[in-house]
Amino acid sequence: MLIAPDFRKARFMPRDENPFRLTPPRRQAIFVHEEKAAQRHEQDSQDNEPYEKVSFSEFTYALKNYAKQKQHQGFALLDLINSELMLIKKSVFVTVFAGMTAFAIGGFCWILLNIALGYFAHLAGAPVSFILVVMLVINATIGVVIFKQAKSAFNYISATRIIQLMKRLNE
Repeated sequence: MLIAPDFRKARFMPRDENPFRLTPPRRQAIFVHEEKAAQRHEQDSQDNEPYEKVSFSEFTYALKNYAKQKQHQGFALLDLINSELMLIKKSVFVTVFAGMTAFAIGGFCWILLNIALGYFAHLAGAPVSFILVVMLVINATIGVVIFKQAKSAFNYISATRIIQLMKRLNE
């Protein structure tokens, strides 16, 4: 039976191979169920003693090891949060830059289209006041449609991944 790994209970060995990796690789994590299976195998091979005698130095070593494991687990979680925040920051920058570029190019093309439509309408013999009113109505209508689309797209902007990550921290 396959057991899904629980990263909250995993121990992590520190490695400096790639600090920009979002999550540590599986080989860096020592999962509880793998550790328990290895311990069960060792216990079956040994005599079944009810309690093992532990010296004070072994106890302090185990306690220090536990603290280091929790510290490495916390560092891995902080690295994950930092990577997510960096990803959000970069994606916001790229989105804003792409939006500004698209707005500038679209605005330039729209002005050229307005000039061309007005010129051809003037060549067709339409009065200037009629051309201005029609162009104003067309531009206002398209502006309202674009504003409604932008407003509905704004509803999809959220930080749910970070909020979910923070909720998992508090569990």
